[in-house]
Amino acid sequence: MRVECNALFHGSYRYMGIEKGAAEKPLVPGKLGMLVGCGLIVGQQQSLLLTNPGWDKRLRVATQPLFDLHQVSGKGTMEYACHLMGGLSEEAFPLLYISDIGRKKAELVMNLKLTLSKAQIQVCSGELVFRINTELLDAIREMQQADKSGWKKLERFIVNSCHGRIAPSDEGLPAFLSDNPEALAIAKRLPADPHEKLQLMKIV
Repeated sequence: MRVECNALFHGSYRYMGIEKGAAEKPLVPGKLGMLVGCGLIVGQQQSLLLTNPGWDKRLRVATQPLFDLHQVSGKGTMEYACHLMGGLSEEAFPLLYISDIGRKKAELVMNLKLTLSKAQIQVCSGELVFRINTELLDAIREMQQADKSGWKKLERFIVNSCHGRIAPSDEGLPAFLSDNPEALAIAKRLPADPHEKLQLMKIV
């Protein structure tokens, strides 16, 4: 078992800093499987841990850290991770991206799936695994900048339909799409799975 995998279950002051206590008086060694709200990108040459302020301070106590630490938290964390992966060369793939390590270790291990290319990122967590089409994400970003009101309307259609609150023909959706080629192109490329659609909406 690799050190990173072992760190999911077992604590280590050397590799993972502290879970409780202070640098001068550590009480409990840190372990990967307790990092709620932290993300992880494991590549072939480099591993990055996306930390929040609370964990970052405790992880930096490690004398032989397993990961490079990037402090980022909140809604922008997944966008930050996608931007990092988008800047990698194709030779950097496959890699593993975990959006939230959480505490559900067994479930997380079962949901691990490699990202084979920057074109489609597999987002893993203890709750679920879903895909992000990066070209679709870029198209949404462009529409957000060029037509904010049109995007808000399309976003509302997407979210409401995923929750079963509207039918495809309701609220003039066909007319809106026929008059808006950018919105139509995005709608055609959306994943069929409503859960993946909703996860995508959380990122944008």
